[in-house]
Amino acid sequence: MNGRITFILFALIGLFAIDVNAQRSCHTMDVYNQQVQNDPQRATRWQQIQAEMENAIETNPFLTEGRAVITIPVVFHVIHNGEAVGSGNNIADLYLLEQLNQLNLDFRALNSDFGNVPAEFQGAADDLEVEFCLASVDPSGAATTGIMRYDYGSNSYTSNTIDNTVKPATVWDRDSYLNFWVANIGGGLLGWAQFPGGAASTDGVVCLTSSVGSVAVPNPNGGVYALGRTGTHEVGHWLGLYHIWGDDGGACGNAGDQVADTPDQGDSYGGNPVHPQSSCGSNDMFMNYMDYCYDQSLYMFTTGQKARVSAVLTGSRSSLQTAAAAKCNVTPTVSFAPDAATDMELSSCNTHDITVTLGITAAPPSNVVVNLALGGTATNGEDYNLSATSVTFPAGSTANQTVTITVTEDAMDEMDETVVITATTGSADAQIGSGTYTLTINDDDGPVMVGAGTSTTVLSADFEVDGGGFTVNNPNGGDTWGLGTAATATSTYLIFDAATNGGTFAYTNDDANNTNQTDSGLFSPDFDLTGYSSASLDFDYAFSGNLGESMTVWVSTDGTNYTQIENMASTETNFSTSSESTVAFVAASTIDLTPYVGNATVSIQFNYNDAGAWAYGGGVDNVVVTGTTPG
Repeated sequence: MNGRITFILFALIGLFAIDVNAQRSCHTMDVYNQQVQNDPQRATRWQQIQAEMENAIETNPFLTEGRAVITIPVVFHVIHNGEAVGSGNNIADLYLLEQLNQLNLDFRALNSDFGNVPAEFQGAADDLEVEFCLASVDPSGAATTGIMRYDYGSNSYTSNTIDNTVKPATVWDRDSYLNFWVANIGGGLLGWAQFPGGAASTDGVVCLTSSVGSVAVPNPNGGVYALGRTGTHEVGHWLGLYHIWGDDGGACGNAGDQVADTPDQGDSYGGNPVHPQSSCGSNDMFMNYMDYCYDQSLYMFTTGQKARVSAVLTGSRSSLQTAAAAKCNVTPTVSFAPDAATDMELSSCNTHDITVTLGITAAPPSNVVVNLALGGTATNGEDYNLSATSVTFPAGSTANQTVTITVTEDAMDEMDETVVITATTGSADAQIGSGTYTLTINDDDGPVMVGAGTSTTVLSADFEVDGGGFTVNNPNGGDTWGLGTAATATSTYLIFDAATNGGTFAYTNDDANNTNQTDSGLFSPDFDLTGYSSASLDFDYAFSGNLGESMTVWVSTDGTNYTQIENMASTETNFSTSSESTVAFVAASTIDLTPYVGNATVSIQFNYNDAGAWAYGGGVDNVVVTGTTPG
């Protein structure tokens, strides 16, 4: 393994240029160290951000499991020497768009070479659930191509010139955009990025012009760095990732990159190494995008790296989570706003008009017709009349569209009824978001006796897609609750019975963690029990209690003070002589929450306590809180 950066010197207006076959050279750590030298508070800010990242990773196990994809607007700043577009340093749009496409492929694990990940690393390789879109709106609100070009009168630029002159004059708001500078940088560099917490005037990434391209359309001048992986590497830094070997001078025995699932590695790799290679007693993950190999030998991120990126995007760069909706030409989304209402039958003249509003998030390029289908228990033409069965959003307009429901007085003593309108469109120029509207028509013609009242689902979490708003806390530290299946949650001594739960559930595995879990809580989001006459809690659970551990349910009306309301029995189906415990999922007895009706901020906690032992664990699934209105 070659841990040193080599340069080939040749004359080009007195400056260094990179040999396209030399080892990759990233300037990120040098830039960071220079920033710290200029401003000692820079190190403090980065340390604070990393502490926040670590806290988020430790307390939110759902950072890496099923969260929504985050799309980041990108603006390319092309720095050139007056050449025509498409020649010299004034790189053609084609390669910029291909670079954007390669970022999307690499960060979503959709790259064509993802299948090259060695078998031993396939369990760690992951989709970072980050995408990138070309900016279509600039910081002033004007339309843009997302590609800016600047003539700075030189064939090559030093890092000092880029950071001190070019960036401050061209940068866009870093809270809404990823600034991606493309220039013929000297000094043998391929690029660099700014870690979170640096100055806004220099925030973004820089890549050598010849490195901008993709696997599908390589840059013709890029040599071994023509496939766009320099951009992937630098954007990884911009989102909080270190070099995989940790820039620790070739040392073993530490986690220099602060990621647990990247093996300890002594130094960087270059060229096209053949797996396996090792430097610190285990095989090295040199094919990780944060190493220095040639582009064709880089093709994976890991779940641990995804956790750091997710922590950055929910922390120091959280404003980027929603920036794409305003800054990119994304597909317009049509939704009802609001998507529900309630009305009484009787009003003046025995009719009542309800206006139903549909909005669109962006102007469509062509007319979009939205069809409205009717459902519900009320009858069109008898209980109500709908003014139209379709609306049209004109091309280039974001104006709301409306239809009218005219509620009529039928003078019949009956149950309350509903009008359900479902929106659909066959246009590729728009998609449907909140596509169902429900109007509840309350009867005014006399009492209808209802014995048990109306039941409503107040809270529901099946953990199949995400954590359902649940959070975790373990004051003693260590891994606590996470999401898994019977296959992934099972360990040597705690075995979840797949026959009783074939999906995803929340679980805690004390056997696998081997940590102090004397107070490990899984907390629901707050839910509102005002307006109900009774309420109940149902859920499925699996639990082994061989060593004195317990699993309990608690309730709170203020989010701070919790009262125990249930102590769950063990669901163990087999306890072998080798101490293996098999647990089955069963439906818990319904828990009455009626004593907490009337409170607007109710929450529940599932608590696991291992009694100070290296014990077993348990799981929770299909959590449902039901409220019943008076009959």
